[in-house]
Amino acid sequence: SHQTLTNAIKTMLHGAGLEAKFWPYALKYWDLINDCVPHGNRDASPHEICTGRKPDVSRLRVFGGRVYVLPSKARDGKLDIL
Repeated sequence: SHQTLTNAIKTMLHGAGLEAKFWPYALKYWDLINDCVPHGNRDASPHEICTGRKPDVSRLRVFGGRVYVLPSKARDGKLDIL
């Protein structure tokens, strides 16, 4: 299982073009994805077994994807001095 985890993290970092210093973020994201997928001979994911409901995967994004923050129009003048 450690080799599977290592290979998954290395693959995520390589695919995203990120340096090895980002491994904690890859580990956390891999764990999130891993909890949403059924394992072995079970029909339910670990998340579903623990909570009794299916995981919400609608907010999952590509690991290492670019993020852009757009300012809110209501806050445009917040930093104006006059």
